[in-house]
Amino acid sequence: IKGSLNNNGTYSYGSNLTIFDGGVQSISGTSVTNFYDLEVSSLTSLTANGNFTVNHDLNIVSGNLVLGNNQLTLLGNLNNNGAYTDDNVTGGISLAGSTQQTISGTGSFARLVIDNSSGVRLNNYVAIQHDLLLASGLLDINKYQLTLSQNSLIQGTGFKNTKMIRSDGVASSRGLLKFFPSGAQTFTFPIGVAGTYTPALFSVTTSAAVGSVRINPVNDYHPSVTDPLNSLGYYWQAESSGISGL
Repeated sequence: IKGSLNNNGTYSYGSNLTIFDGGVQSISGTSVTNFYDLEVSSLTSLTANGNFTVNHDLNIVSGNLVLGNNQLTLLGNLNNNGAYTDDNVTGGISLAGSTQQTISGTGSFARLVIDNSSGVRLNNYVAIQHDLLLASGLLDINKYQLTLSQNSLIQGTGFKNTKMIRSDGVASSRGLLKFFPSGAQTFTFPIGVAGTYTPALFSVTTSAAVGSVRINPVNDYHPSVTDPLNSLGYYWQAESSGISGL
């Protein structure tokens, strides 16, 4: 589709791939427009006019998928090498499949909802600019770094070993990096390894500048341990930059 899509009837997507590869494009009309596979290759942007579902994979190749206050429910995998934007309240992308889904790409990620009891897995480093909502299931970051901006919150309740951010527990992995604005604040990293939920709580009493904290849970003995039989075989790597008052 080189132009815009105006749907006032029924769009029968079947098992087809729909590609938007024009300039400034939009989806409009009185009907909800769902897709099977959706590719966004717009030169500038594709703007949605309501909530909709992508029943298989979403591939953002280029341009900006403008969601505003609308939620895209994705049942397959997400590959983002462009960008998507939203209002960071009700809009964003919700991964809500019934089998494990994957996230790939080095694009700009806005609000992200994890709502899959089978889990979601990262295939590379990912940086989120808006909030991360853990509604159900695991967000498995594997060995990769998940970065949250200074404006990002982690939302959700009842975190546990089946509902958390899971790292692979290896010392060389990157874990979760969170940027913080200046000022006093507290933040919980709801992170752990397979079968073990070990959150890290940080309190900043004061900080004059933007900084960051990185947490990586390691499912092994600390390198300084000399008596493994009387030591805990688990520790957290904690690294801060540009922040004071921890």
